[in-house]
Amino acid sequence: MTWFKKEKQPKQPVQDKKLRVPGGLWVKCDNCKEIIYKKEVLRNSNVCPKCGYHFRISARERLAGLFDNGIYEEVDRNILPTDPLSFKDTKPYKDRLKIYQEETGLKDAVINAVGLIGGMPCVIAAMEYSFMGGSMGSAVGEKVARACERSLIDRRPLIIISASGGARMQEGALSLMQMAKISSLLSKLHEAGIVYISILTDPTTGGVTASYAMLGDLNIAEPKALIGFAGPRVIEQTIRQTLPEVTADPLKFRDERRYADRIKDARARTGLNDAIKIGYGKLEGAGTVIAVQDFDFMGGSLGMAAGEAIVRGLELAVEKKAPFIVFAASGGARMQEGILSLMQMPRTIVGVQMLRETKQPYIVVLTNPTTGGVTASYAMLGDVQIAEPGALIGFAGARVIEQTIREKLPEGFQRAEYLKDHGMIDMVVHRHDLRPTLARLCRLLTRTPAVETASKPAPPIAVPAEIIVPAADVAPAAPHA
Repeated sequence: MTWFKKEKQPKQPVQDKKLRVPGGLWVKCDNCKEIIYKKEVLRNSNVCPKCGYHFRISARERLAGLFDNGIYEEVDRNILPTDPLSFKDTKPYKDRLKIYQEETGLKDAVINAVGLIGGMPCVIAAMEYSFMGGSMGSAVGEKVARACERSLIDRRPLIIISASGGARMQEGALSLMQMAKISSLLSKLHEAGIVYISILTDPTTGGVTASYAMLGDLNIAEPKALIGFAGPRVIEQTIRQTLPEVTADPLKFRDERRYADRIKDARARTGLNDAIKIGYGKLEGAGTVIAVQDFDFMGGSLGMAAGEAIVRGLELAVEKKAPFIVFAASGGARMQEGILSLMQMPRTIVGVQMLRETKQPYIVVLTNPTTGGVTASYAMLGDVQIAEPGALIGFAGARVIEQTIREKLPEGFQRAEYLKDHGMIDMVVHRHDLRPTLARLCRLLTRTPAVETASKPAPPIAVPAEIIVPAADVAPAAPHA
C-alpha cells in the first residue's frame, strides 16, 4: 500500500510556449522585408543596412542631423492652426488638431529653425509627416512664409524639407492660398540672390509639390521618395490604365491614345491652339487685358502653352499699364505633361506678383468648373474674386474628399454660393451683370472716372479686340512627340 502518492502534472507542449521578446528592438524594412536590429538602423542614419531604404524620420531628427552638433534654435513657435470652416468629418477638425498636437508634441506640421551647417548660418523649415500627413494649412503656410522672410531679411540660405500629402482639405481654399503666398516670397529670394534648396522626402505630393517643393535653386530627393501631384490611384482611375512601376520618361504619355493625337483633335474641335486665349481691348473705354480659359480644350487643363500664355498676358498688362482679368474654367494641371505642367503654377503666381507690384488690378472670374492646380494658383489670387452662380470651385473633387474623410460633404460644399458665405470669394455675379461689374471694379481699383460712351450695343463677346498671344508660338503642345 502506497502511503504518499505524488500527482504528476502533464508537461506543457513546447509549441504552446511563447517566446517573449521586448518590443521595439527590431524593425522590418518596407523595401527588402528584412528584420533588422533597430540600433543598427539608427547607427546608419535610419537607412536600411541591407538595401539602403530610407526610413521616414521626424522633423526634429532631421534638424538634429543637419545642424552642426545637432544644435539649433526653434523659431516661430507660437503660430497655431484654427478652424475657419468649422469643418467636421468623422470628428471635428478642432478635435483632430488636438489629438495630433498631443501625439507629436507639435502645434502643426512644420518646424522652423536657425543654426549653423558647416559653420554657415542657415534657415530650415522641416515638415512633420506624422502630423496629419504633413498637410499644409494656414498655419503651416504662414510658418514656411516666415522662414522665407527670415532668410530674406538675414540673407541666410533657406532649406525646406518637404514631407507632405498636400494641401489640408479641412481648410478649403485657405490652404490653397498658402501655395501662392509662399511661391511669391520665394521669387523675392531668387531676385535677392539668396540660395533656396528644396529637399524632397517620402512622400512629397499634392499642393506642396505644386508650389515651393519644386521651386528650389537645387531640388534634392532622397532615394525612392514618392514625389508627384495626384496619387497613382487617381491617375489610373482617370486614364483607365495601370501605371508602370517606374516611368522611364514621364513625357511619353499615352492612355488609350497618344497625347499628340489628343491635342490635334482638341485643336480641330475648338479652333484653338491651346486652352487659353488672350485679348487686349477696351472695357467701357479703358484698356484691359483679358485671359479666357476654354474648358472644351482638354477640360481647360493647364499645360506649358497655357501657362506661358497666362504669363505673357500678365506681362502685357504690365506693359500696357492695364488691368488683367482672367476667366478660369479648368479641371487643373494637365497630367500628360507631368511635372512640367505643375511648374506653370508657381510661374503664373510670380507673374501675378509682378503685376501687383505695378499696382494694376488683377480680377479673377471663377466659372464652372474651376478646380485642381488652377484653383491652387492664379485662380485664387485676385484682388477681387468673382464667381458665376452655381460654379463648382475647389481643389480635389467631392468624390475624392468623401472617400478620404469617409463622410458626406455638406450640401453645395464647393459651389460659388457656399464659398461666398464662408468668405472664400467676394461676390457671385450673374452673367448679365458681369460686364458692367468688371468695368466698375476696374475704374474703382485704378481710380479712373467713368467714360461717357454712346448708347449703342456692345460688340459680340466672341470677337476679340486683338489677339496677342497665339498659343502655337508659345510652347510645344506635345513635347515628347
